[in-house]
Amino acid sequence: MKTELPSVEKLNRLAKAIMQRHGVDYPEALRLLASFRLFIAVSPEVAAFPQYQAALLTAVNTGKRAFLGGVSVAVPEDVHCVLPGWGGLSLSQVVLSLGGTRATNPPQGARSLGIGPAKAVDLVVAADTWRTALLSPEAASPFLLGPAVPLAGVLGAALAVGRLFLDSAGISLLRPGEPVGISLWEPGLPWRSPEAAGPELVRLPSKLWLLGLGHLGQAYLWALGFLPFPADQSATFFLQDYDRITEGNGSAGLLCEEADMGAYKTRIGARWIEQRGVRTALLERPFDELTRCGPKEPRVALCGFDSASGRRLLENANFDLVIECGLGSSLDHFDRLVLHTFLGAAISASTKSGRNSSSARNSVASLLSEIKPSASAIASTFSTQSWAILGRSFRVILGAPGAVQPFVSRLCWDFSGRNLCKLVLQEGSVELSVEHGIVRREVR
Repeated sequence: MKTELPSVEKLNRLAKAIMQRHGVDYPEALRLLASFRLFIAVSPEVAAFPQYQAALLTAVNTGKRAFLGGVSVAVPEDVHCVLPGWGGLSLSQVVLSLGGTRATNPPQGARSLGIGPAKAVDLVVAADTWRTALLSPEAASPFLLGPAVPLAGVLGAALAVGRLFLDSAGISLLRPGEPVGISLWEPGLPWRSPEAAGPELVRLPSKLWLLGLGHLGQAYLWALGFLPFPADQSATFFLQDYDRITEGNGSAGLLCEEADMGAYKTRIGARWIEQRGVRTALLERPFDELTRCGPKEPRVALCGFDSASGRRLLENANFDLVIECGLGSSLDHFDRLVLHTFLGAAISASTKSGRNSSSARNSVASLLSEIKPSASAIASTFSTQSWAILGRSFRVILGAPGAVQPFVSRLCWDFSGRNLCKLVLQEGSVELSVEHGIVRREVR
């Protein structure tokens, strides 16, 4: 007899994927998820670097939602967490607070991930500047040891956990081979290229407006929380969502915990980011045709809507820049991420109303007034998809060469087992794919 799915409020999305892949009922899919285990080994060589700490915590947080049999970690005892919000705690204490357990060796049948150099694991994450790579345990790291932008570690861990889960679930088998990687700063370049390394992170947004705090919006906040915002709460985020946390959110929402059931998503988002020095303003109402960005409000918006109806209203909300993304909804495309940037979202509306487009375009320069130097050095501080979005977003916001060109651009990352990354630039001419460890870059 066919088992009915639970309501959307209680549905585990990964269980649904397993049902579609293997033709099993929902209870059996949950049983399979409960049999999946993840073991993480942290190299003492890299444990003190912020990008590797960010990789570890991201692997634990994403891993516990996919490997329901548990996430165990071998981590050095005497390493303090240098990331924002966990002052005074050891790295092992933070791992325990996120739901991981301590272990010396992997449990039987567990998939294994190395954070930094590691032997006898399935995959190794390496991170350097704005770049990350997934390596076999036998491969030497292509990166120098040293601190880097934490987003690189977040991306590497998320990719690695995703690939290990897809392999465990029999959705897409892991293919060992040559190292594969990507640059968040310049994904259109071969990731080993010196130009792909990107600059030191010295500026951060002082104002952001987050639209939607589902799994995408929470992933934005998770990644932003690793950045060295000043502790004086001089940065301000507007958080807009009207939904409450339900049981089904736990399988995908990085900030959702069992104790938060029934709470507004804005409240848990505010708690997370305020603990990291950012002031918040909460808007617990829908984003609709009456929503407008005021003169002193954040003019840069990160959008995580899960429906097209809200997206249609973005260009009329008076933002100067909207960065919007969506995920695939089918089993074949659920690990595909599409990113759109609307530079001068009001520009399109202004040209329709007869406003001079060149003067509207010049207003993009005013975005930089909302960016100011960080008070902390990277070395001392710092749906699983926002790492890539934020990397590209920072490149756009910071006015990097070539970043402020099209009014609307489109990026597509394919994180499936077939391609670690496939990038499509609608307004550009570069197509990059990584398949079987081979980088193909074609200029059309």
